[in-house]
Amino acid sequence: MEYVIPIIDLEKIDSMKKILKKKSTRDFLLFVFGINTGIRISEILPLKFHDIFR
Repeated sequence: MEYVIPIIDLEKIDSMKKILKKKSTRDFLLFVFGINTGIRISEILPLKFHDIFR
């Protein structure tokens, strides 16, 4: 099994945010949601709007 090391350097996170924001609003929002909640991307992708805002 491969292990994933989380990005903990704030400069790298900010850099990633800037790149994603220029490329895709969707990807930017998924990234920000994921790093702020700790939820895996495989759990984020199936979410619907009403799952978050009820």
